Order: sequence, then C-alpha cells, then structure tokens
Amino acid sequence: YKLITFPSEKEAIVTIRGSNDQIDWMVDAKMWLGALLMQWLRFFMPMGYIWTPMMHTLIDAMTILESNTANDFSYYKETTKFIQQLQESKDYKTIQITGHSLGGGVALISAAQTGVAGIGVSAPNAKLSRNKFGVSVEALNQRTFNIIPDFDIVPRADDVARNFQKIECRDSSKSFVQKMINCHDTGRLQLCELLYSCGTHNRPALCDCVTEFGFPQPTPKKGYENLSFAELCAPAYEQLEKSKE
Repeated sequence: YKLITFPSEKEAIVTIRGSNDQIDWMVDAKMWLGALLMQWLRFFMPMGYIWTPMMHTLIDAMTILESNTANDFSYYKETTKFIQQLQESKDYKTIQITGHSLGGGVALISAAQTGVAGIGVSAPNAKLSRNKFGVSVEALNQRTFNIIPDFDIVPRADDVARNFQKIECRDSSKSFVQKMINCHDTGRLQLCELLYSCGTHNRPALCDCVTEFGFPQPTPKKGYENLSFAELCAPAYEQLEKSKE
C-alpha cells in the first residue's frame, strides 16, 4: 500500500493494490471462503435466504478453526494499524482509503474498523463476514462504498453493504470468461468508465481510455479546440516509449 498526501489541504489517501501473485490469491480465498460457501448454500438450498441472518455467526465459527499462521496473512490488520497511526498523529484533517480487488476489500474492512471513508473498486464485500473482520453492519453502511462493474464476479463475494454503485463494463470480448477477466483486471477499464459516465470535470481524460479501451474522444476544453486528442496524447506516449528504452 502507499500513502498519498496533500499537505496544503491536510488530506491523506491510503491506496492498496489488488492481487498480484499466488500468495495474494490464497489470501483472497482464506479471507472470503466462508462467505462464498454461505452464499453457495443459500443459492442452492430451498428457501436458503432464511439463513442469511445467522450466516455471519456460522462464518465466525469457521474462523475459530483457522490456524494462527493463516490468520497472520490478514492484510487488513496492517492497514488498519497504519491508519490508526495517521489518526493519532493529528497531521491530517481528512483520511481516506481505497483499493482495487483484494486491495479494495482490505480498504472496506479497514475503513469500517477505523471510521475513515473507504472506497473499493471491484472489491469483495464484508457484510456476511463482519464478525470475522471485527466490524459492524452500521460501520460498513456508513463508511464504505463499493464500485461493482458488470460481469465482474469478485465484488459478488460476500453481501454488499448499503452504499455501492453498479457500472457498465464496455468490454468487446465475445468469450464470457474473457469478459469476466477483463472487467476485473487492473481497474483501468473501470476508471475509464467512471470518467466517461460521470465526466472528468477539472480532471484530465486518460489517453488509454480512447486508444486502448475504445471510449469516445472527450470534448476539448476551452482554448484547446485547435488540437486533436491524438496530438494532446502524443507527448505522453513519447515519454512512455522513452522510459521503456
């Protein structure tokens, strides 16, 4: 994870990357296996929904059986401790935490534990696993927000809290499996979707949104009407090519 600060505004943002290797995927499975099992049972059992109010207790019971070694790989404990240190320092008026995929799930948990605002992108949720993670439904409802792209199965893990936003995934893959992979991926496609749907306002439009993902070219700002989007993006791509040499 990384800390991004804005000293003039006394604002801090903790960003957490998503799954990057096999160990991360093992952590994913360990943290949300109980919730996935409960969701699977609820789907296939007749009137399975009636068990929802007690599923968090069943998941808590399953957690007791986990080894101490497995428990040591709970990344959210480290990020929660880091945020608490930031809070105790009194250096920042505003602290936020965000992440993608596993990083988003960790962000939601740490946000609910510390009371800061947490935003997950394609993040697994924590409502069914709340006892396991030591958070309340009220904290998840008040302090967390999850962005859920179409076709992405990861943010379907566990039950969502109150605040979430479903967004489109404009992936052109014909294979459903490939579409699921692309709609989760690294988070860049989701960012482009947010910029396109909500508008960039004073933020710059990303060149990759047009060149790589096929989004329409943005409307030029006042004073830049004589330059094409390709001309404006050219310096960025030239700098990128030089960095690869």
